[in-house]
Amino acid sequence: MTGLKGIRSVGIIGGLVMIFLGVFMMAKPGATAVLFDWFIGVIFLVGGISQVFAAVAARKETGHFAGRLIAGIAIAALGVFVVVHESTSIFIMGIIIAIFAFALAFQEFSISLARRKEGLQWGSTFFFGIVNLIFGIFMIYNVFATMMAVIMINGIYLVAGGIMLLISGITVKGKK
Repeated sequence: MTGLKGIRSVGIIGGLVMIFLGVFMMAKPGATAVLFDWFIGVIFLVGGISQVFAAVAARKETGHFAGRLIAGIAIAALGVFVVVHESTSIFIMGIIIAIFAFALAFQEFSISLARRKEGLQWGSTFFFGIVNLIFGIFMIYNVFATMMAVIMINGIYLVAGGIMLLISGITVKGKK
């Protein structure tokens, strides 16, 4: 697979995969949240176990054995918690996203205030601060429904991007 043939194949296969994932996310947002939760949990679990092995392997070389070992155990335990307690983990992820939205809103309000004082355009920055603030409020108000909405919106983006990639892959032509 070289040159334009390779690009075409990647476009077609990538587009189809994106469309499939997007449709799945829109049709099954709850299942997608659980799969994402498990994925994150397994990453933490594997990362924690790797950290424990690394700490044991390097225990004589560094003076940080206890700290690395405890961190590895804690990360692995967090991974197990995330996988076992799906609803709690999804709720916590939603709260973290809400806090992030509030932080972005505060940042955008601060930037828009500074831009206004300097006589620069500030309206769009202020507008996006309001959007983030509203999103954060919705996220706190109903974490699960907002998480499902975010998953479905991501599904829409994947379908749209997949269609564009698929069309690009199909229409790529070589030199005649």
